[in-house]
Amino acid sequence: YPVKWTAKKDNKNEFVQLIYGLHKAGLINEGKSEITKIVETLAGVFKIDLGNGWQANHSSSIHKVKNNYQPPVFDKIKEAYQEYFQDQIEGKKKK
Repeated sequence: YPVKWTAKKDNKNEFVQLIYGLHKAGLINEGKSEITKIVETLAGVFKIDLGNGWQANHSSSIHKVKNNYQPPVFDKIKEAYQEYFQDQIEGKKKK
């Protein structure tokens, strides 16, 4: 079954941020595996060409932001899930 990352192609950093977040939260291999291998493996699953130097790009992006920076990908996911949840609740009420 084809699974493809469909976020903006020019923002591969969101994908990397998501995987790093999942890993640090212990949700992938209990946070104990080599993160670069996980990112590269999942990039293959989602058919993302991260290109050479993706780690340097990610690291550079971290050093350019302020301490209170929140990656937009997490807000997108939270809002989308809340919308899904509400749709499910509303669907049950109609039955």
